[in-house]
Amino acid sequence: YGNKKYSIDSVICKAAYHSGVLGKEGGMIEMKYTEESVSFASATNNEVISKHKPKGYATISFSSVPNSSSSNKKDDQNKKNTI
Repeated sequence: YGNKKYSIDSVICKAAYHSGVLGKEGGMIEMKYTEESVSFASATNNEVISKHKPKGYATISFSSVPNSSSSNKKDDQNKKNTI
């Protein structure tokens, strides 16, 4: 549910992909949790359609995290495969 700010009951990876922060190849993201009363608009981004939700009490939003080394990329790949 949502667009840029998502309901806390959204699927994390799908919401991050919808927001444009996470690509099809996966990767690391940072998630921010905020307590606020808000409605969530439906939107289509990256071929994903989010749903409308009239009211929620908390939001999540995403930002990207740059990879710091090639060894982290291998660890990230292992984590991606176990999600």
